[in-house]
Amino acid sequence: MAEAAIYLTDTLIPLVPVRQFVVTFPPPLRLWLARSQTLAAKICRRVSDALSEHLQRESGIKDGLTGSVMFIQRFGSGANLNVHCHIIVLDGAYEEKSTGRLKFYTAKAPTAESITRLVQVIAKRVNKHVLKKGYLEEFEDLTVLGNTEDIFSAQRDDVHLPAQGASVSHRIAFGPQAGQPVRRIKTSHSTWPAEDDVEATSDACVKAGGYSVHAATAMKSHERERMEKLVRYMARPAIAEERLALLPDGSIRLQLKTSWRDGTQFLLFTPSEFIEKLIALVPLPKFHLTRYYGVFAKASKYRDKLPDRPPPKPDDPNASSNQPTPPRKNKLLPSSKRPGGKMGAHKIRWAALLKRTFAIDVLQCGKWKSRMRLVAVVCDSPTIQTTLTAMGMGLGRIRPIAH
Repeated sequence: MAEAAIYLTDTLIPLVPVRQFVVTFPPPLRLWLARSQTLAAKICRRVSDALSEHLQRESGIKDGLTGSVMFIQRFGSGANLNVHCHIIVLDGAYEEKSTGRLKFYTAKAPTAESITRLVQVIAKRVNKHVLKKGYLEEFEDLTVLGNTEDIFSAQRDDVHLPAQGASVSHRIAFGPQAGQPVRRIKTSHSTWPAEDDVEATSDACVKAGGYSVHAATAMKSHERERMEKLVRYMARPAIAEERLALLPDGSIRLQLKTSWRDGTQFLLFTPSEFIEKLIALVPLPKFHLTRYYGVFAKASKYRDKLPDRPPPKPDDPNASSNQPTPPRKNKLLPSSKRPGGKMGAHKIRWAALLKRTFAIDVLQCGKWKSRMRLVAVVCDSPTIQTTLTAMGMGLGRIRPIAH
């Protein structure tokens, strides 16, 4: 989480304005996205293309070069399965001049009209794709849910399927309370919401056809620290530990981030029910939760040529590794050896990561204010005990570290 934020702000994203877009989907589609890597990839591509066209239009650059990084979050605040997208985008588009130079043009601020157009385009394209794949069917002048049992027939023995299906609707899948709701919910209609059913709560937040787009969060080019905090939020894990509490009767209480409309502030689970909810949030194998599009895509020829790269921080002991990656010379190299091909090529040192994350310099001596250096790593308990005792810090018997 912290390392991804540092990588994006220090290495990948140039010094231009950026904006966060949050795209949500209708509840049935959330289950389908969680179950199919192929479907998720296709729909994420359609969302990215719609965003790219929106930014080209709002910046006035036809066929401009846009860039985005998409974080697929699979969870809601109630530990429920809620697949949605947090996308950080360049708030505008690059134009390639005849000299080969790239010039950035900032997009206009979002309006209710422009965001309504965007969410309707997303809804139309995604609905068209899932209709083609059989998840939806057309019945007279209505669009209704298709026969998804046939689609999931090969997955009936997968414990993920009932757990995820129950998690989407805030219900329990297994045990004595199987089928019971986690909270009181209304019965939904089987018809699919129409794309022209628009509800705008602000100029930058519009709902249409069960989809929604929120684009109110924007940062200027110099607000790198704020952008780093935003990326940490986008790449965060499902549940914050401080929202969990173990009650005397053994049940688990989960505090919601914000109260629901019916006044619910907490959810209660038995240990087995809570584990069931966690299982539903586990992605399938090879399900990529971070995706790069436009000029940020690994295969983009512009990724290494973007101007306005952020300079390395002078007080960062890992500054040399934060330099822009050199242009690729051999496209046949495996992804692990390509510049920018893996996050590991941009890893920040552990001490610098702790300093950026918690504002604690662990290599700064608190007594003498001098820099410390790592001498050795000791793992056997007798040596640890002898060392701590000599320092007056004996802590009794220490269990050895398992390798």
